[in-house]
Amino acid sequence: MPRISRLLARTASALLVPIAVLATAAGSVAADSFARTQPYTLVSGWDPVYWCEGDSPEWVGDDAADLRGLHFAVSIGCLFRAASVPERQAAANEGLRHLPPAAPGTELLFVQFAKQPDYVPEIGYDSKPVASWIEIGAERIDLEYDPEGGLHYVLGAPVGEPAVLWMEEEGRAQGLDLRTGAQVAPIAAYYNDVGFGTRELSGYEYEEVVFHGDGGGWRMTCSSGDVSMTRAAWDVDRGWAPEGTVFIEFRFWWCGSAFDSTAWTLDTDEALQMWGDSETLDPVEWIEASGIEAGSEIHTAVFTAPADAADFTAFFSPIGVLTEKDGGDEFELLDRPSQTDWRVVF
Repeated sequence: MPRISRLLARTASALLVPIAVLATAAGSVAADSFARTQPYTLVSGWDPVYWCEGDSPEWVGDDAADLRGLHFAVSIGCLFRAASVPERQAAANEGLRHLPPAAPGTELLFVQFAKQPDYVPEIGYDSKPVASWIEIGAERIDLEYDPEGGLHYVLGAPVGEPAVLWMEEEGRAQGLDLRTGAQVAPIAAYYNDVGFGTRELSGYEYEEVVFHGDGGGWRMTCSSGDVSMTRAAWDVDRGWAPEGTVFIEFRFWWCGSAFDSTAWTLDTDEALQMWGDSETLDPVEWIEASGIEAGSEIHTAVFTAPADAADFTAFFSPIGVLTEKDGGDEFELLDRPSQTDWRVVF
């Protein structure tokens, strides 16, 4: 049985009917009854079958009528409007069968979500809060349950008034027009079929790298298998990436001062280059944190890239300076070490 999630009334006292009474009255409406579904009435429920098929004009499952986010994904399968409940929906759902026709100046919007969204969320489904509501003009109907597969809405809306389903997480809201299925204020990075997540990469190995100075020289070796690249639209420390962009994070372990006698300090301007779809990306932040081994370091270089960029290559060479822990003497590279490169297509 569908449930009436909320009835909003603003002016006419006749609308101030308790929800349970409205449901009972609707169930006993005769064909010649004067009962009408008023604006801002929302009826919701679940149906085991789709209201419309892929070859019908009401089917929007192939038209990108979906919302995608960090922790959620919903797709509208069926979308249409009418002055009263059509015979097919009335026959399939007892609760809709007795819903009165729309009041004058009002139309009924029928929305049924696809059982399976067309997208897997960036981070995945979990308990993170997602706020959802329907906005009709200046009126707002807060939803008790977030939209999900198989759910349907029947909404009384004034003719011509915008009606938008909004879903918000981490302070950012995206919407779907409930008349057309068009996206409203979408986060562009989610709608170009470029993937998200972290890719673990092969490591690097540098042996017998020669440093020289006035006090002689050193041959140094550093290698690691701890290298990764991440593409994300949102980051816990930085929030949302600037409009039209995503974050690209390149993370790697480095020896640093883990040696007994020396510290190998990277030149962060020279050691790493990042290319996105054949264009150079400039880092917006370089973070250095302590590694598990004493004196070692975890480096994370953060870049912003166009939201539709999918092909990334990182070039790394351990360019820097070597410093003796006793005395502080510095040693420069004799030759530029070879580059190690990693390519990731998201």
